Amino acid sequence: MGYEIIVYPKQIMKTTRKIGSNYKPKMYYYYSLGLKTNGYALPFALFRTFQIAKLKPLGALYMLKGYFSNYNDLYEPEVRKFLKKIQYIKIKTFDINTIKRLFIKN
Repeated sequence: MGYEIIVYPKQIMKTTRKIGSNYKPKMYYYYSLGLKTNGYALPFALFRTFQIAKLKPLGALYMLKGYFSNYNDLYEPEVRKFLKKIQYIKIKTFDINTIKRLFIKN
């Protein structure tokens, strides 16, 4: 699409609050519809669902229901294809340091 992408792999971002910590379970359904419309790859969506399941098991069920629904209002194919390509590259280059950064609190 003519955009230039700049990636800073060493940059670590932290939020001040847990994303989705205040959601009611039904909100996770809409969150996962957003993942689907953006073209998130299945491994990424499942990983996010498992992260949510630790805190909100019912929310994780709603996420699965939303992601696997028959919702067909999707973004442009080029955008979804680009996002999946980037995600699969990240999966191929996944290492133990990434896992530590995600799960071990500093």
